[in-house]
Amino acid sequence: MFYAPWCPHCKKVIPHFTAAADAFKDDRKIACAAVDCVKDKNQDLCQQEAVKGYPTFHYYYYGKFTEKYVSDRTELGFTNYIRALREGDHERLGKKKEEL
Repeated sequence: MFYAPWCPHCKKVIPHFTAAADAFKDDRKIACAAVDCVKDKNQDLCQQEAVKGYPTFHYYYYGKFTEKYVSDRTELGFTNYIRALREGDHERLGKKKEEL
């Protein structure tokens, strides 16, 4: 999550994003992070990641940008999205095991 502390949309979504992150806190494969784009030390990163508005949600797979999240900005929206990603991980893992 890329955000600005003064942004009303960010203030509204932070509790939902935090609750979704908390739901996956025991899954070592999931990391939810928030970057304050107003802080000087983060401005280069936000520019590099093409953040044009707040909040902006990106999905990274092993540190590489994969897609922009554009679904519901609710706890359920975030958790469903993450669960779908994890199911995809399990399917890929299952296919690799079948190939052996």
